[in-house]
Amino acid sequence: MAPVVPQSVEKGGEREDAFVRKISREMAREGRRILERLSPHTKLPLSDRDIDRLAPKVVPWLREDYRSEDILRCLTQNLPERVESVPGLITHRLKSFTPERIVQAAAQASSRPVEQAHCEVCEARSVSAARAASAAPVLTNSAALPCA
Repeated sequence: MAPVVPQSVEKGGEREDAFVRKISREMAREGRRILERLSPHTKLPLSDRDIDRLAPKVVPWLREDYRSEDILRCLTQNLPERVESVPGLITHRLKSFTPERIVQAAAQASSRPVEQAHCEVCEARSVSAARAASAAPVLTNSAALPCA
């Protein structure tokens, strides 16, 4: 017989619902902050009312873990010369476009080939410190290898 678990702890219980609501509110606030950053853009002025209405539409992109810079780039790049309705343009882009993820320099650095040191005593191989710190030399000291 399965143990009885109070609903507040069960999946779908009160605590989970409260947590989901809290996360949703925070994502809507982050969507609002992103849209507020458009206001200084001369072609894309948005009123507070427009921002309030559009902020929830940013949430799906935030749930997919797009960074605010990726979202802003998607909303502002390749703008038409003349924008009839800024809220209409932003709504269209939020529905029809997908932000491009820009790979960070750190992620690119971690994809470099791994250099290894070789121990002549036990034939073990060890990943060098060169990967951890790009300025560090390749390991040649056998003290850093497993057999030492």
